[in-house]
Amino acid sequence: MTTRKQTPREASARERYLRYVVVPWAKSPRGMGPDLPKDVGFHLLAEPSNNDSPFGLFRIDVVPASSVPAAEPVSETLDTLLNSAERYPPALGLLWDAIKHREGELPSRARFLWRVERLVARYLAEQPSAPYFLARSRIDEIGYRGMGGWYWLVSYSRSTGRVSWVSSDTIVYADSAATFDVELPQLERLPAKRVLHWPDDDEVGPA
Repeated sequence: MTTRKQTPREASARERYLRYVVVPWAKSPRGMGPDLPKDVGFHLLAEPSNNDSPFGLFRIDVVPASSVPAAEPVSETLDTLLNSAERYPPALGLLWDAIKHREGELPSRARFLWRVERLVARYLAEQPSAPYFLARSRIDEIGYRGMGGWYWLVSYSRSTGRVSWVSSDTIVYADSAATFDVELPQLERLPAKRVLHWPDDDEVGPA
């Protein structure tokens, strides 16, 4: 009995398509960047260390796995969590901050992804009771926010009058509260500091 060979269309239909992946950093004529084809768009969501991270967690253009051989797909669970977090930017912004506050530590890839999964799940679960809210920007900052756009505020320092907010690239920045159209009673609902969780290192997880 002979087995019929798949047509290219059939093979393509069966191939896995990737969206959230771990990719090593690599040198190229353009400088350091993720080891991806130059025509694949990407956005860095997190990396395990501020210094010399060997890899990063990226959202990329949805492409066939065969076109990005250096990319490792995340688990289905983490893929679903990250896709959900795209609709709630504080989860991704605070994820970035939480990991960056562990500067100098370089976990294994498996443990890094385990931590990311737990952090994103926690921030999403806390959303119904979170004090964060959207506020309209009074200024333009090219590449970060646009005047009239609405952005999530996640903390307010009463001593400095500065708010932390989540930019279009899901990074948390701090600026004067006067750059947002927001009243003091609203600001005082925010925490004084960013709420940065961290998985308990005593919990069972990958080495």
